[in-house]
Amino acid sequence: MYLELQPETKSFTCQWYWRTANHTVNTTPSTATPESLISKFLEDLKAIINPLLLLLTTVVNHLLPSSFPIPPP
Repeated sequence: MYLELQPETKSFTCQWYWRTANHTVNTTPSTATPESLISKFLEDLKAIINPLLLLLTTVVNHLLPSSFPIPPP
């Protein structure tokens, strides 16, 4: 994650990179807050982690005996 503060314009730029996505958000104090950027970052992180958890539970369910299934997240 990369955060650049620009004091002359009282704005900031936040960038974060995933293997499948590149998000750049240019903001001014009136349009976004650090909290909103963190919220967007966490949404993207959740979008990546959820499919991985589903894949993991599927693999574990195939490896475990059928009497011990793990429900998907």
